[in-house]
Amino acid sequence: MASQHVKGRLSRWKQLVPRMSYRGRTLVINNLATSSLWHKLACVDPPPNLLASIQALLVDFFWDSLHWIPQSILHLPKEEGGQGLVQLASRTAAFRLQFLQRLLTGPKDLIWRAVAHGLLHKVGGLGLDRTLFLMDTKTLEVSGLPSFYRGLF
Repeated sequence: MASQHVKGRLSRWKQLVPRMSYRGRTLVINNLATSSLWHKLACVDPPPNLLASIQALLVDFFWDSLHWIPQSILHLPKEEGGQGLVQLASRTAAFRLQFLQRLLTGPKDLIWRAVAHGLLHKVGGLGLDRTLFLMDTKTLEVSGLPSFYRGLF
């Protein structure tokens, strides 16, 4: 559903792509096509194949289906020779880090903090919450957690 939404947004601009500069294409992708994804990516851990399919749509739109340079170059900032095209997997990881930062160091009166601590207490039957992030997280049993919280480890 999310990929169809992005595809629909990009299709509105498809006829203009041959006349658009690369910077214009980047602006359409970063500001118009992907803007509706940010809240969803901040709240839900999407399947990797969904992110890959949406990323492929974005790159195809940018190149008008003719890929001239590696995709990794497109994601670099303009100052480093890239186009500054958004990379969905990196943005999703940034949202997870922002969540952890607010969980660990944010205001004490966050309503969702008690729920998050309750869920984290279940990890591996250890009864820990914040201190879990000081441990080697690869050894923790997190299968009982919702996918969003599994994505934090």
